[in-house]
Amino acid sequence: MRDESIKSVFEDHGGNIRRRTCMLMVTHKCNLNCSYCYETHKDDQEMSFEMAKRILREEFDFVQKSDAFEELEIDFMGGEPLMNFPLIKQIVEWLESDPPPVPYICFATTNGTLLDSNMREWLEKHKDTLWLSISYDGNEHMQNTNRNNTGNLIDIEFFHRLWPKQAFQMTVSKETLSTLSQGVIHIKRKGYDVNASLAQGANWDREDAVRLYKQLTILSNYFYADPNLGSFNLLNRKLYNVGRNNNENPQTKWCGSGTHMVIYDVDGRKYACQLFTPIVLGARARLSDSMQEIYSDKIEDPMCQFCVLKNFCSTCIGYNYRDRFSIEERDKRSCRMQLAIAQASCQYQIKLLQSRVSLTRKEAEYAKEALMAYSSLSQFQLTVAEPPFQIDSSQ
Repeated sequence: MRDESIKSVFEDHGGNIRRRTCMLMVTHKCNLNCSYCYETHKDDQEMSFEMAKRILREEFDFVQKSDAFEELEIDFMGGEPLMNFPLIKQIVEWLESDPPPVPYICFATTNGTLLDSNMREWLEKHKDTLWLSISYDGNEHMQNTNRNNTGNLIDIEFFHRLWPKQAFQMTVSKETLSTLSQGVIHIKRKGYDVNASLAQGANWDREDAVRLYKQLTILSNYFYADPNLGSFNLLNRKLYNVGRNNNENPQTKWCGSGTHMVIYDVDGRKYACQLFTPIVLGARARLSDSMQEIYSDKIEDPMCQFCVLKNFCSTCIGYNYRDRFSIEERDKRSCRMQLAIAQASCQYQIKLLQSRVSLTRKEAEYAKEALMAYSSLSQFQLTVAEPPFQIDSSQ
């Protein structure tokens, strides 16, 4: 009999909609040059403490008076945010010494290569106020391939010990795709959690989609064999409305860009998210007050109107604008990659749920959606399918 204590395997993309996310671009500097980095305009600029305090006072006041938000998440961004660790240290200690009027948490994603003894000691002391997530791309070979031979420079155990609930963040490039399963299993066997995402803007092709499906099948068998290991984000994606050939549900954003989140650059100028800032777009950067079109949660790419994966694809409006000058137009090179993820996720979820002696009401709903999705997704073969993926309604 399988372990009935395992948690639900399905990912919730809803997030906490009562949380305002305020990102501070504390530095434009980075000590690495990762192969998939989207920040092509790095320089030596840094945010000042006085600027950060002014911004945060305004943000806390905004949340306190808002009917939409109850708490504030403060994300330190870069570049590599720890390149300006003195500012992060000042901000955290200031917040702790003079508690704001609403609940808050500080957060940063780091490449993990800059820790010294003093930084470690301080981080341990303030680990409840500042959470760090490490960006780590799998095993040592994958890390070296994507990140300038840094595979043996990162003390991943330090991050896991201080923030055990925080998953590592893995970016999958074309060069590391064929070892995705090895990287995930390597991290899981060490007792850590990991979330993966595909490198945005990569020239994904049909062969990559086939490789991705094979890698996810290996991982599906791995997690099914031992459900106590938890699961993997590319296999536990929700399948609501997947496989339905209709346009009743409009395409939606996958993040709070322009609605629930905001980023302030080093000079205090405000943008919808980091993808619209000068470090990414240079002179094309779009200030928030000139981006009214993204304040709605609904976006529409006409080509995707009847695609069965319309609201499954994890599209990024920032990348859409960076690469195609339109927040609506999606990267069609990733369509087959999304189909591979949907098919593998659907098959894994059905297999896992069928093994359960009983299902909760929510799991039963998920199972129904997965079965409905499977009947449609199984019609598309990765080797020949062409996007958009539409069902022939005449049949």
